[in-house]
Formats: sequence, C-alpha cells, structure tokens
Amino acid sequence: MRRLLKFFIVGGLGVPVHLGILYGLTESGLFYILSAIIAVFFSISLNYFMNHYWTFKDRHTTKLATGYFKYLLVGGVSDSIYLGLLSVAVSVLHIYYVLAAGVLIISLGLIRYTIISKWIWRKHAKNTETILG
Repeated sequence: MRRLLKFFIVGGLGVPVHLGILYGLTESGLFYILSAIIAVFFSISLNYFMNHYWTFKDRHTTKLATGYFKYLLVGGVSDSIYLGLLSVAVSVLHIYYVLAAGVLIISLGLIRYTIISKWIWRKHAKNTETILG
C-alpha cells in the first residue's frame, strides 16, 4: 500500500507538469492533441525516473534504459487510450480539455501501476533453497 501511495505521489507531481505543458502549448496555438502528445512524453519521462529512484528503488530488476523503454511502451498504450478518450470528451462531450485530461490521468493511474509493478519493477525472487548442514 505504501508503494502505491508513492506511485500516486509521483503521478501527482507529474500531473501539473503534464497539464502545464498541455495548457501552455495549446494556448500558444498548437492543436490540443499534439500538445497532449508532447505533454505525455515529458510527464512519462519524469514519472519513470522518479518511480525508479524512489517508489521502486528496491526493485531494480532491469537496467535503467530497459526499464525506461518498457515504461514508455506501457505509457504509449495507456496514453493512446487517454488521447482517444480525451478527444471524445472534448469533441463529442464538449468538456474543457484541461478538466478532461485531469480526470483521465487519474483514472488510468491504477491500471498503469498494476502493469508496471508486475512487468518493470517486479519483486525479486526469493531464494527458496534450504541449506542442509
């Protein structure tokens, strides 16, 4: 439970980064979906390194670059879902893009945690051998 809390703290720190980039780029004239793609990349990167060095610091079972690549894959899938739902929320339901983005980021967080904790930072296998004297 403590690790999940750390994961959501890291995600909580990534949300303002994501929303700030999304808002800044969109208000500067970039299409909101393109802004969201750029924001996703920066927030995923920030979250990976914070999770690697804090949330899962005792579970480094893969190399940093390998874990980052896997994290980008998980993020790519979950954030593709995010971008599709964001487009529907804004274009079809007419929800303000920043509000829709915030709700979707939080909603997908638990799914992402479950996948990455089992695939990227899985528990170390315990030695089950007994020593006979």
